Amino acid sequence: ALIVTGKKTQGKKIYQTLSKNNSFYGLLACDTLHLPYPAGQKTYIPPLSDAKAATFAANPSLQRALRFYDLNLFYEGNREWSWAMRTMGKTERLALAEYALKLGLTHRAINTSATTGTLIRSQLYPLAHAEQVRQAAQLSGLPQGWLFGLIRQESRFIAGAKSSVGALGLMQVMPRTARWVAKKIAIENYRDGQLTRLDTNLMIGSQYLKLLYDNFEGSIPLSCAGYNAGPSRAILWRSRLKRTVDGAVFAETIPFTETREYVKQVTTNTVQYMFGTPEQKRLTDILGKITPKPLSESKLP
Repeated sequence: ALIVTGKKTQGKKIYQTLSKNNSFYGLLACDTLHLPYPAGQKTYIPPLSDAKAATFAANPSLQRALRFYDLNLFYEGNREWSWAMRTMGKTERLALAEYALKLGLTHRAINTSATTGTLIRSQLYPLAHAEQVRQAAQLSGLPQGWLFGLIRQESRFIAGAKSSVGALGLMQVMPRTARWVAKKIAIENYRDGQLTRLDTNLMIGSQYLKLLYDNFEGSIPLSCAGYNAGPSRAILWRSRLKRTVDGAVFAETIPFTETREYVKQVTTNTVQYMFGTPEQKRLTDILGKITPKPLSESKLP
């Protein structure tokens, strides 16, 4: 707004401040200023010491958290984990995030590291279930960085995740949608119980995302909106546009707060997972342009 009203110096100063972080707006600011994205650290340095790991292992709150996680009681486990963190500074929290990563608690590694404001890619953007995700990406023809980014937002890589509305697994697929996709891609003898299996969940979730992607002519933000809120709503929101807009502008027009933040977060995650790989793209390119289309009935659930 400052730049459009002629206050270019003030506007550019804000962009420069934003460009120092790895958020949705930080990446957009980098794109506007033609700057490289913050690289951060690839991994945690120095390695987690045995002594520090032993200290965490002896922490009563963390011990209780681990028992809760063993019982799939994530809400209770997260409360205990957060209680243990309350007196920790930045350095110790980064060490704790590394400890979580070593235990396979990807969800705690992400959330703990995020409280420090430090970009350590192995902690914030872990490659859990990497081989299975790569296979799903290859079979669906979708960028694996997008699948990683969506899974990070949907489940924090918890294979047994279950939402309050009944969505299941890594990609948080609804059983009804899964049955429709299984029939569409000819999975023989599919049963609802299979949706909690890692390979089946990735297969069905990625194939559904591909159907959305094709339905929305290769638009990642529209596909993300459809995945979260349902394709009919994404079609409706696109039909309300008065003109072709940047994908970032479309994201801001989404009336559902959850979906609006979801689209921004998944596209940001996608950029971060693509960073330094052959898939690497700018956020502005991933968001693309969104052109209004007349309202139509969706054939997808």
